[in-house]
Amino acid sequence: MATSVIAIPFAPQRCGELMEILLDAVLRGSRNPWLQMAAVAELFGIIGMGIPGSGESEGLEARIGRIADEDPAGMLGREQIARKLGLTTRALAHRFQKETGQPLALWLRRRRVERARSLLSQGRTAASVADSLGFANPFHFSRVFKRMTGQSPSEVRAQGFQDRLHSEV
Repeated sequence: MATSVIAIPFAPQRCGELMEILLDAVLRGSRNPWLQMAAVAELFGIIGMGIPGSGESEGLEARIGRIADEDPAGMLGREQIARKLGLTTRALAHRFQKETGQPLALWLRRRRVERARSLLSQGRTAASVADSLGFANPFHFSRVFKRMTGQSPSEVRAQGFQDRLHSEV
């Protein structure tokens, strides 16, 4: 099996910037350890992305999707996702926005609603879907679902039932 080299166009420049921040902080005796720690964390995240087999070749959106699939109830927050990817929350939000053009929170919410649509189409009730996807209650789930899709959960469930009837004929 051949090992491919993963090219990250922005990483070398950003690594240089981070190294300058760290070098400047060391030489000047900076008393702000948070700046140094943030730079080190981001640098490790960039370095980790360049390691073959680290998953960077699939892109940030796919990697976050895989992490989200591990938690169907949607209880993972930005902090936990960033930690799993070796990024700061700020770096994660910035990179995700840059790569996809949308905020991470909105993307995660849409993903949950699409998962809900699939479950409803299979005949599951709104209450069971709300429970399995970690919504506070069925009413809250129904409100979020309708706002994002334009349809109520019962409409989607009924449509799924109709589709199954027509496919059996």
